[in-house]
Amino acid sequence: MIVKTILLLLSILILKAKSQENAANSVAPALIKCYNNTNNLDRERRLPSSINILIALIRKIEAAPYIQNDRELSMQLIQRFKQDGIIVTSDKEINPQYGIPISPMGLQANKNKIILRKVIPGLAANFPNSSLSEIEQCSLHFMLSNTIHLMARGDEQHVCKKLGRFQRRVPRAAEGLERDVETFDPRPKSRRKGNLQETKEPADPNTDIDTGVIDLAKKAIHIELSDCPVEDGVVYTRWGAIQAGHVISGIAAARDLQYITTEGIKVDGRYAATLAGDLAEVVLHQILSKDIEVGAKGGWNSTQVPRWYFIEKSSNLELTDAEIRGGLDGLILAKNIDSWHEKAKTLKISQILDMFYSQKGVFSSKYRACNRKEMYYEVAPTEELVKQTTGFSYILKEETTVLHVINPGTIEDYSKKSVDAINEYISSIQDLNCEVDNDVVVHAAADVLILIDTQWEFKLIEPVIAYLLDSININPYGSNYTVINARDGGILVNSSNTILDFYLNYNRTIHTNAPTGVDVQIAFDTVRQIFESKINNETVDKYNRGKSSIVLFLPYSALSQDDKTVTSLKKEYFKQYLPDVKLLAMGRNGKDNFGDFVFDPSHDAFDLSDGTDGTSIVQSVNPLVSRINEIHRRISNPKCGSDFSGEVASDSFDQYVEPNSAAYYRISPHYLFGEGERFIKFQGYGYGKLIICLSRQDGKPRQNTTGGDTKCETMTEMKVVTFSLTDACVDYDTVSSCPPLYVSVESNIPESESRSLKCIDSGCRFPDSIKYTIHVEQLTCANSSLRILSNLSLIAITIITLQFIFSW
Repeated sequence: MIVKTILLLLSILILKAKSQENAANSVAPALIKCYNNTNNLDRERRLPSSINILIALIRKIEAAPYIQNDRELSMQLIQRFKQDGIIVTSDKEINPQYGIPISPMGLQANKNKIILRKVIPGLAANFPNSSLSEIEQCSLHFMLSNTIHLMARGDEQHVCKKLGRFQRRVPRAAEGLERDVETFDPRPKSRRKGNLQETKEPADPNTDIDTGVIDLAKKAIHIELSDCPVEDGVVYTRWGAIQAGHVISGIAAARDLQYITTEGIKVDGRYAATLAGDLAEVVLHQILSKDIEVGAKGGWNSTQVPRWYFIEKSSNLELTDAEIRGGLDGLILAKNIDSWHEKAKTLKISQILDMFYSQKGVFSSKYRACNRKEMYYEVAPTEELVKQTTGFSYILKEETTVLHVINPGTIEDYSKKSVDAINEYISSIQDLNCEVDNDVVVHAAADVLILIDTQWEFKLIEPVIAYLLDSININPYGSNYTVINARDGGILVNSSNTILDFYLNYNRTIHTNAPTGVDVQIAFDTVRQIFESKINNETVDKYNRGKSSIVLFLPYSALSQDDKTVTSLKKEYFKQYLPDVKLLAMGRNGKDNFGDFVFDPSHDAFDLSDGTDGTSIVQSVNPLVSRINEIHRRISNPKCGSDFSGEVASDSFDQYVEPNSAAYYRISPHYLFGEGERFIKFQGYGYGKLIICLSRQDGKPRQNTTGGDTKCETMTEMKVVTFSLTDACVDYDTVSSCPPLYVSVESNIPESESRSLKCIDSGCRFPDSIKYTIHVEQLTCANSSLRILSNLSLIAITIITLQFIFSW
């Protein structure tokens, strides 16, 4: 019995020690690979630090075979990947076989150890490491770990002045330097390198200043501080930069709530993991200062591909702007997550982040990042925040080395001062406000082929494609994309529904080594083969049902006259055999240079600005994004095949729409031509009320539209809504003359009305998504050219018959 007890105690101690690797005084063994591998340290090779990237990584983990709930996963994310304060401890040349000069000695390390040991305790041994590649794991580590690199880099004269100029709102012309990349190797003579495009969190976060990178030789650095240090753990969102580790910590602390009692104060883990933890650092390190100083503004190298985040000062950095936002967001989520779980038992971390960092909000427009300032006093009442800051200050004091003796009696006073300081500072932060838009939301659901001429400079085309993919709903519930070389038809990025694959598979080296130019013949043939293969496999592969089919050409140079002739012939083929494929193009120097790629240049060709800064890119790409969102999803006969030689058939597939959003569909006349009864039906599942509208004239049919031929029905509960499509083309002689059928499915739920949170299928993006099934019956197959030929044959037979009759 004694032996068993000893073994049990030893097992507990071993497990406890293993679970606290990130709370040790050295870098956790599982994270060493993120610092001794140059590829993992190179910011250009790592994934960018954006909220969409973070959500995509968490989705990937949640999809792993190992089933976890959000309580387990949030704890594991913190215990496995978050280790704050890891800094370079020496600038001396060290043989890597003996070790690397890094250690968790930064300001943030002590608080992190307490959080891991006492606020978010747990074991990360069950984390599904195989769900992420090594570069993905390291990217996630750097996104969740808070560190400020104070040592001078050597590029401050170039970078820091950009920060200051932007904060004064003085417009600057783009400066075309080379790249933004960080490399790490103890032997080379180069240190951190970075650039600055966007600085101080602006009212419009898409505004940035492109500065490129200065590759400066390493200098001997001892105690010299940078004028604009790099802050790690920061993630870009439209509503300001956040410390993502604070957000996940808030969720983890709330899902397994711990209390620590000290000096008669019951410290709430939700506060300790978010705002009160950082405020305690302010108290302990600024307690001898006359004035408490909180906040540190910063800016990104790029808002399209955010890899470097610089802050404007090198002192009093206990509570930066990114920490304030992340801490407040984490506390908002922590205070509300239990009530959300009562409504949606299977709520996932990715869903919470996806809703909160969007215009949608978590089951309400109230709970979203753009509304954080309005919720501040609700989730962090001043009196409670002072108490929590005071309590955690006592706890942190026992773990922190400070440069002065602290009189315990002053901690509460300085806690009040620090809370007063943050109260005043939060009101001054200028982030994007919530958009007021009462119109229905339309999200793209598209299969997009991007054909790129690699003659474009990588530093320009990467952020263009990145911003596009970030904006057209690329995820397992929306759109997917493929990147193709326009010269040889080679696949650069295989078909994917995650933006991770773009950054992991398309980099500067691949871009530079790819053949340049556009071979129009090969480009169109490649597109044709891909879409024909998908159409021919539709009977067994339903993945692209209910999606639009889009081709985007990105040519660098103008088309020659011969190329224009080829495009004309190819487009005619697409019109006849691929009627649902929409052709789009984006280029420079006027639509006359590239408009021949598309059928309607006025609507489907887009100019790319000469500017390389973020604002120019956003202004150029936004019209393209709007156009993609407008393109109808396709409803077809899956048995037709790519040559329309198939048979009359029926089909059904599931679709989902979010509250207060709409989906627009199109049925080509190729599937309506000919005699016989045919129908389209919509089956509800009781997830929410939907309005179904049909029209032949209005591409976006909606209820209460005056005039026209729009017909609408309301679908509630398990009701089936049926529309007849019989004789849809009876009055037309040819397929091309018969108009398509337009369909809309719309959800319109007032803010005051409760939402159904039943959606738990694999196709549900959110618990309040509304599921419906589209049934089509007896759709036909009619190719334009074949139909025209049959009409000519009919005319010929009629003439022969008449001649025969009159000959009698």
